[in-house]
Formats: sequence, C-alpha cells, structure tokens
Amino acid sequence: YSSGFSDGSKMDLTRTGEKSVQVSVIIPTHQRFHHVKNLLADLKDQETRFPFEVLVVSNVFDKKLEKYFAAEKDPRFFLHRANKGGVNFARNLGIRHARGHILLFLDDDVRIPPDLIARHFHLHATLPAVHAIGGLYDLDDD
Repeated sequence: YSSGFSDGSKMDLTRTGEKSVQVSVIIPTHQRFHHVKNLLADLKDQETRFPFEVLVVSNVFDKKLEKYFAAEKDPRFFLHRANKGGVNFARNLGIRHARGHILLFLDDDVRIPPDLIARHFHLHATLPAVHAIGGLYDLDDD
C-alpha cells in the first residue's frame, strides 16, 4: 500500500523485499559511545518489516565509535563525521545523507522498544497529512 503527501507524491510502503529505504534513523552524538552502542543494539532488535537505515553523525572524532563501525557488518548502519560542532549541524548532515522517506531523529542516550520504527512508520501511514511526530504515541484500534 502507499501513503500520499500534501505535494501529491506517494510513499511506497512495501515490505522488506524492496530495496528502497523507508525510514532513516538519524542519531547525532558527541563522544557518548557508551550510550550510542546501547541504542544501536536496540535498533538491531527492531521488529519491523520495513527497510530502514541508521545514520550516526558524530561531530568529533571518537575512537571507540570509529572502531565499532569499522567492525560493523550490518549494511544498514552508517557513521558520518561532521567537521563542525553542534547537534543541529549533525542532524542536517544526517538529513543530507538520508535515503528514507521518513526521518526519525533519536537522541544518542535513549533506549527504544523493539517496535519503535514499526509504530512510527504506522503513524505516518495512518496520518498522511501529519508531517512531524514527536514522542511515543499509540493509535486506538477502536
């Protein structure tokens, strides 16, 4: 199925068999590897049928983060380094590299439930006129 946007374009909501990324998770960070690694573990455990990618944007060189991504085998996970500081610059760099139709911004120190991406995607599909969602929400099935 698909969901429409206000500009008339359509969002393809096909299953994982498709190669197109549906959700880009963008995580800005600043020397907080101990938090990021927990979030990345949560992201690997996501229970979703929709293709997603994870872009971690570090605004400084972080040896532990670099080592982690050098060993990372999951093709959905990417590390980008910003040459400038600031969380907004990092978010914008993540946006420039994102391939997904939906952008999901996460702080580097959060822990997420295994259905976060699926729930977020469902909200966008169910409410196509909504362009931004903050926090965790549940839709009543009634």
